[in-house]
Amino acid sequence: MKTFLATLLVLLLSIPTAMAGSVDGKGIWCDRGNNSFGYWFHDNQFNSYTIEGYQVIQGRWSYDYKEIGTDLVRLGKRALDRTTLKIGSHQCHLVTSRQQLKGILQAIIDAAKTENKL
Repeated sequence: MKTFLATLLVLLLSIPTAMAGSVDGKGIWCDRGNNSFGYWFHDNQFNSYTIEGYQVIQGRWSYDYKEIGTDLVRLGKRALDRTTLKIGSHQCHLVTSRQQLKGILQAIIDAAKTENKL
């Protein structure tokens, strides 16, 4: 029994810690008013989502992200602070599905439509 427990403990401790902190399968939307944007993380890459006119546009390309230490995710030239969910001065918020991210951006578009006079 002791051998089994010791083996189990060694196996559990040998699991890479990077897997536990991965952002894959999660996303963020960043509040910038009617120009809000977001990112979806998948397969060690990310896609951007932006508002253009009255449409939510997914970026054409997927880019690699890099987890720096335990508190930063490098997104090209930008960095996401995982402790505050800020990119620069923009406050971001966690989303758990790509549909949720698109839905939030679409809601911003829909609200703007009702306010626009032209």
